[in-house]
Amino acid sequence: MVRLLPHQVQVFYIFLPPWQTELDTLWPLLATQEQQRAHQFVQAIDRQRFIISHGTLRQILGEYLGIPPEQVPLQATALGKPYVAGMPIAFNLSHAGQWAAIAVTTGMPVGIDIEAFRPIANLVSLGRHVFSPAERAAFTAIPAADQLSAFFQLWTRKEALLKAIGQGLHLPPTRVNLGFTVEPQVIDCQTALTGPVAGDFTRIALYPLRPDRDYWGALAVAGSGGTIIEQCWLPDRASLI
Repeated sequence: MVRLLPHQVQVFYIFLPPWQTELDTLWPLLATQEQQRAHQFVQAIDRQRFIISHGTLRQILGEYLGIPPEQVPLQATALGKPYVAGMPIAFNLSHAGQWAAIAVTTGMPVGIDIEAFRPIANLVSLGRHVFSPAERAAFTAIPAADQLSAFFQLWTRKEALLKAIGQGLHLPPTRVNLGFTVEPQVIDCQTALTGPVAGDFTRIALYPLRPDRDYWGALAVAGSGGTIIEQCWLPDRASLI
C-alpha cells in the first residue's frame, strides 16, 4: 500500500496511445456500469480512451488502498461525482485528446481538469456561457493574441473548482468569478460563487497544470493552500506509483 502525506496531492498524467495494447487487461477491471458507459461511445478511439483512463484509475487507487483494482468500491454522488465508498481517499479524473490526468489525495475534496489547446471560433459569444459579468468585461481588455490562452486558463480552473465542490456543470460557470490569472490562487467560495451551493465549502486552492505544451489544466483542492503537489507522467507501463 502506498501512503499519502497530509496536504499532499499526487497528479498522474497518462499519455493514452501507448496503453492501447493494454485494453484486454484493463477491460476486466471496470465495473459493469463502467463497461456499459464504454459501450455508449460511438467512436472506437473514445471508447478506448475511456477504458484506459478508468482502468488505470482503478489500478492507481488499488495501489493506494492495497486492494485489487477491480475491487475498488467506486460510487457516485447524486450529482455524479465519483468517490471511493468507505475509504479516506479522494480523487478526480479528467481526460482530453491523448492525455488523461488523475489527482489523488486524502481528506480533501479535489478536482482536476485538462483541455486540449485548439482554435475556438466566436470566443466572445462562447464567453457569455462561461464568464461571470466581471470576467466578461475583463476579457475584452486582453489582447486578441492572448485571448485563446486566457480562455483555456480560466475554463480549466472553473471546471476543476466545480468538480472539487461536487457540482460539475450543474452549477453554471457564469456563477463563478475567478478572474484571469496564471498564478495559483485561493478562492473564498462565499464571494467567488453566486447563489446557493450544496456542500460545506469555504476556501478552494487553485493551481495551474501543463501536462503537455498543447494542453491546459488546473487542480482545485479544498482548503487554504499549502498543498504539496507531486506530478508524475505515465507514458508507458513502466510503473504506476
